[in-house]
Amino acid sequence: SDTITSNTSYQWPINQKTYNQSGSYQESFTDINGCDSIYNLLLILNKEFGIYAPNVINPSSNINGYFILYDSGSRADILLLSIYDRWGELLWQKEHIPTSDPSQGWNGRFHDKPVNPGVYVWMAKVRLPNSEKILIHGNVTVVR
Repeated sequence: SDTITSNTSYQWPINQKTYNQSGSYQESFTDINGCDSIYNLLLILNKEFGIYAPNVINPSSNINGYFILYDSGSRADILLLSIYDRWGELLWQKEHIPTSDPSQGWNGRFHDKPVNPGVYVWMAKVRLPNSEKILIHGNVTVVR
């Protein structure tokens, strides 16, 4: 029997089938001596993703001066990242950017001017390593 934990689908070498859901699977076969055998697979798909967003940025600082999504090693792709003010006005948007690269993120500016300190809303469309696309959102406070 096999017990496998994965964060993506799993191709079981016993039968070459790909499984996309956690579960117990069984394959029966007859060995070369004519004996019946059963092989069991316990598959645990952990689809949790490690995407993190700062809740405060200070654009006038060299540390935490940009807003970007951070990845805990899952190699996700940000397909679209948008920043809005509290009235819903789009302040900044960028497509197809890597996670964990602050230089690609929002610098706390709108029309090339610093935004006022306050709370701003962000929304992102992210493609996970298993090709699943998710929408996530939150808020970020800008301090100066």
